[in-house]
Amino acid sequence: MDLDFDWRGTSFDHWNELPQATKDEVLAAGAEDWKKVFDGVLTFNKSWRPLRPVMIHRGTYDELAAVMDRLLRLLLETALRRASTAGELRKLLGTPDGLIEYLDDDEVLGEHLIQSGRPDILISDGVPKFVEFNIGSEAGCVWDTERVSTRFLTSLRDHGLETLAAGPDRQVTVQAPPSPVEGRYHAIIDTLGLQPGDRLTTVLRTEGDYPGSDNVAAIIRSLDPYVERGAALGIDGDVAPVHWLEADEDGGLRNQGRPVDAVFRLFVCTDMPQNPGQAALKAAVESGRSKLFTSSASWLLANKIVLTWLWNSWPPMTRRWSVGTSPGAGSSRSTWSTTRSSTRPGSY
Repeated sequence: MDLDFDWRGTSFDHWNELPQATKDEVLAAGAEDWKKVFDGVLTFNKSWRPLRPVMIHRGTYDELAAVMDRLLRLLLETALRRASTAGELRKLLGTPDGLIEYLDDDEVLGEHLIQSGRPDILISDGVPKFVEFNIGSEAGCVWDTERVSTRFLTSLRDHGLETLAAGPDRQVTVQAPPSPVEGRYHAIIDTLGLQPGDRLTTVLRTEGDYPGSDNVAAIIRSLDPYVERGAALGIDGDVAPVHWLEADEDGGLRNQGRPVDAVFRLFVCTDMPQNPGQAALKAAVESGRSKLFTSSASWLLANKIVLTWLWNSWPPMTRRWSVGTSPGAGSSRSTWSTTRSSTRPGSY
């Protein structure tokens, strides 16, 4: 990470450097294709959709990723200076015993807890600011991020805009970002030590008010391409809401009769509905019969108290964080999983 990186050296969003004629062409393509770009993307936002993607300079993009990776590691190191196990950290944070499901107080804190993170980014005066930071596999958006960015690129190509005029004698090529889906799969495989043919079930919750959560079958179908991507990497995957899970007679975990070797936890692990599926999952994780990505101990690192510990560990003159609050600033949300590898969305 370059502490002297000049965030204002170029526009964070390359859009600001494009001539108006090029902008008009991109917006016209978006106006024609936005329904296809966001087809099947579930969101609370019923008011508007962007007509173009954020276009980030690759060097800026890579540096932003380095900042996020460094922050993940700093949060882990900050916790490790105070605790060595999940139980010790839980007590320091004042988290009640039993609030976080699947938590093993004896679990040793380590890098397996920082394999998935998501900053919420506000662009203020051309500079990206982290205004929220989430850690854990429940930090979503991976599948939608890839679908939207890939569809925008397809739209630009279809309109002959893969290469954009950036000035009288300069052009830039628009490229898809590194795949966050493949990055997350690699993180799961490496962290859990999965072998070709192992069964991975992506588990989600459907009892909330998130748009589309009342149509479980449609959600499962929408994730079929995600499962197919895992199959290309040797993973025998499926998707299930928590309440579909069940225990077999030997205490193993099953989804509609299929054994479950590992679980990709795509849900917050507090305030869980107490049903037979939840009981089966909890028993399988506690017994070690099924592995969990990510461990619910990552939820402890996401506690904002850990951020305050980190902030207070630096002398005031060295604190260089800042938060933009301008209501007119643009915003961006990025998600990636990492085994110290490149899986970041959103570049040009």
